[in-house]
Amino acid sequence: MARVLPKLNHRLNWNPSDFADLIDILALSADLVEAQALENSTVRDANDIPVLGTYLAAKADYLITGDADLLILSDAYSIVTPAAFWQRHGA
Repeated sequence: MARVLPKLNHRLNWNPSDFADLIDILALSADLVEAQALENSTVRDANDIPVLGTYLAAKADYLITGDADLLILSDAYSIVTPAAFWQRHGA
């Protein structure tokens, strides 16, 4: 998040301290989990295996991503784009 959020600042217009505050808040309320081992994974990009493993270990309702290699797995898992998530659950 610390790496990606500032890249979106053209949409957010946040101060650097806003990013730090959000990350601090999330760090305090987050549950840490170890990525679940995946056997016979159909993940196209090996770098995404820990991401999918963490999603599964956390028993999360959604994996929200713009990564095309993960989005193709949306038939098997609740993987959605940020826009689709916002459309379903936004204000």
